[in-house]
Amino acid sequence: MKRTTPLPLLFSLQMSMLLRNVHEVITKDYEMPYYVSYILFAVLTVLLGGFLGLVLVCCVDCIYPFLGGGEYVHRPRQPPPPPRAQEREVRQRLLFAFFFFVCLLTGPCEASQFFRKLLGSQRHVQH
Repeated sequence: MKRTTPLPLLFSLQMSMLLRNVHEVITKDYEMPYYVSYILFAVLTVLLGGFLGLVLVCCVDCIYPFLGGGEYVHRPRQPPPPPRAQEREVRQRLLFAFFFFVCLLTGPCEASQFFRKLLGSQRHVQH
């Protein structure tokens, strides 16, 4: 069976050889310092990336001009939840973060026993 090199690998090798040759021409034929070629490559990379990004955005805008069917849909803002619900959500998040931290330190079995005791004592206080 004949082994072939993948096309993208060949392309990248050819591109690296081309860039190496350009670097040698700049540094040896034109006798410029090596950092000039590095700056040139950096500027060309940024310009090429910007151009390709602009082309991509224009193509996407031509294909999908508006996702909402061409019209802006106004959605009224939802009222904020009552403060009590916000407090409950904050407590739940803090409790989860604390539980996660205790699990990291002690392991899940010990942490679950600890929180069963803790939540059991809080349930009696709340009723």
